[in-house]
Amino acid sequence: MKRIIIISMLFSVLSSGLFGWTSEEIDLSKKGCNVNDSAACYMLGLVYSKGYGVQKDKAKSEEFFKKHVKLEIDSCESGNAYSCTQVAFAYSNGNGVQKDEVKAKKFYKKACDMGDSNGCESYSQYK
Repeated sequence: MKRIIIISMLFSVLSSGLFGWTSEEIDLSKKGCNVNDSAACYMLGLVYSKGYGVQKDKAKSEEFFKKHVKLEIDSCESGNAYSCTQVAFAYSNGNGVQKDEVKAKKFYKKACDMGDSNGCESYSQYK
């Protein structure tokens, strides 16, 4: 539940059109990432890649994206279908990992096999 709240909060900030993050919001996200909240890590990767409230920093962006992917891979391997979709998305876009459509397809299939409708929808585009 806590993860859903953090995800909702972070996405609402970005989707509201207020692309400048405050230092408090960035600090909160860093705390979340430090305790292995993959969504917080992903959002920090996005913040630093786009320069939302901070100076663009490719190295920091990649660091946060890589941690996000590592956490999602661990969760996927533990049976979390949503995490498998997140890993596939990372491979299809090259966020935190080298872009690899073969691996993206593999993880979308795994997510679909586990019942994730977004994974199934994305997997169907590879057929």
